[in-house]
Amino acid sequence: MEIGQKQAFTSFLEKLIDAGILDKFEFPFPYRSEKRYALPQVPMLEVLQSLKPNSYYTHATAAVVHGLIGTETERRTIYINHEQRPHIRGELADQPRIDAAFKTKARVSSNAINLGGTEICMLNGMHTGQLGVITAATRLHQSRSATIRVTGLERTLIDIVVRPSYAGGVETVLSAFRKARDKVDNDLLMHTLAQLGHVYPYHQAIGWYMDKAGYPLAALELIATLPKLCRFYVAHQMSQPSYDDKWALYVPASLA
Repeated sequence: MEIGQKQAFTSFLEKLIDAGILDKFEFPFPYRSEKRYALPQVPMLEVLQSLKPNSYYTHATAAVVHGLIGTETERRTIYINHEQRPHIRGELADQPRIDAAFKTKARVSSNAINLGGTEICMLNGMHTGQLGVITAATRLHQSRSATIRVTGLERTLIDIVVRPSYAGGVETVLSAFRKARDKVDNDLLMHTLAQLGHVYPYHQAIGWYMDKAGYPLAALELIATLPKLCRFYVAHQMSQPSYDDKWALYVPASLA
């Protein structure tokens, strides 16, 4: 588009905004500022989802959609994920690597903005081919229902185990597992976990959450068959954690 055409188009957009026909949205993300125009009836969640191709809602936001955690978390932060390009993953982590990683703070995305009192966090998660992503209708305290792409129940449970800091912490994740107990497909959970191919043994943490949440014996026996080659951690940088021998897992002393 030539300069004159661009100026004319911008002027036309401004007239539509002044007339109330279009709304203008600016998203000053640290890594890249974005701008969008939309009809007034388009829900904000759908506008946000247009910022990156094939993006989807995840972690606490997905957990709220599935009724696993309370809406107070949704009001604090909305998590939307745009996957990285495919790359070769590393080998399974050994004990020294696990110990070193989980004695430090968990990495938290800084690509976030505050929008009307709600933090919008744009994640750049590992490439999964959008595994376990579904389409769902939700309001999330909006006046209109939005049609969004969001991780399904089983993928959401895995994701909040991997990043409990994006879901309100270990206790909130445990509460989510309790709420999901009677509606989760345990076979699908296991299949999704295997497909994700994490280098850390998150199955040990998932097994512990399921055990604490009172999952059926058959589900516990299924995940217990996976090898426990290393001691693992349910969260990063825990102070004086307790060790759960059954799951070879360090957990908060308050939840032991």
